[in-house]
Amino acid sequence: MRLKPLSHALKSAWVRQQKCCTTTLLLRHLADTLDAGSGSAHVDLIDIAARLGLGHRGGRNSPLSGSMQRAVRFGAARSAGPNTLEVRHRLAPLNRAQVERLPPALQSRHAEWHNATTDEPSARWRARRLALSLIECGDAFDETEHQLTQWRVPSTVAAEAVNWAWERHRRAAEFSPEAA
Repeated sequence: MRLKPLSHALKSAWVRQQKCCTTTLLLRHLADTLDAGSGSAHVDLIDIAARLGLGHRGGRNSPLSGSMQRAVRFGAARSAGPNTLEVRHRLAPLNRAQVERLPPALQSRHAEWHNATTDEPSARWRARRLALSLIECGDAFDETEHQLTQWRVPSTVAAEAVNWAWERHRRAAEFSPEAA
């Protein structure tokens, strides 16, 4: 099996299906908080723990601390000081060893997702244009991907299209007259 060299948005359907655990829920919550706070935010750990249904007694061994430590261990976050955690907005795909440790049902689903591609370049291009249109109209990343899958665009094509459109939208915003 070849692994695709791309990353997955924390809010993507793939992450929801493949990496659902308290650490992922924590990362998604932090990403939402960062998006609302223009990339930086002060958070209340007790509140986050309560929202996720985790305990937080303030020590290194609390469930919330464990989720934060796993995020750091797997490279999804890093410590940037005693009270600062930097969080990635995108996750690398699973490597071969990680895929092999998945339960058989998830391995199968991962293989289906990985192999579900279209040979028709025009279908991929249409998905990209649709994604860019939705993002330009104000739809969020996850809303755009969800809409494409509702329109029966294969999930891998939808994920790639939304990644492409989001990057193109971001680059265009950097060079727009309003950005100056």
